[in-house]
Amino acid sequence: MKKFITIFSILLFTLSNYSQFGIKAAYASAKPKLTMAGGSISGAATSGFTFGITNLSEISDNLKWGIDLTYSSYSSDGSSTGSFDLPLYIQYYTSGEGLYLKGGAFYRSLTEDMDEGFKKGAFGLGLGIGYDFNDSFGAELGYDLQLSDQLKDVDGASYKLPVLRLGVKYLF
Repeated sequence: MKKFITIFSILLFTLSNYSQFGIKAAYASAKPKLTMAGGSISGAATSGFTFGITNLSEISDNLKWGIDLTYSSYSSDGSSTGSFDLPLYIQYYTSGEGLYLKGGAFYRSLTEDMDEGFKKGAFGLGLGIGYDFNDSFGAELGYDLQLSDQLKDVDGASYKLPVLRLGVKYLF
């Protein structure tokens, strides 16, 4: 219930400012990384897609902040994994229009039931660059760096899932 109230409050605040709603879709590539005391092991890269809704609010001529709700699905060797992401970010427009830099934080929740040793949710940072072709259509390239560990009660080891995305957005 607390999560719902927090999300609802953020959206209510967003609606009180100048804002645009939209949709986004992206190609995504994830490469799991298991780190242990002796080193790290990277799994095979899995590809997939991301789609969801977005809301951008103007802070100033060069600055906007946004919140998204996206679903991602990754598949490899016949098995698939899905997640819901809730990123909160700032977009800085380098020239006032068009090209922007993007950065913020996200919360990711896996949709599948995990083994007993895994946590379902994780926090991280997202970085990216994008370009708005006009007021409605844009493209962006982003990288999500998961900061929190998804292993439960395992000393000296961590599991993280960084994601690279290339996508488009359409604002109404």
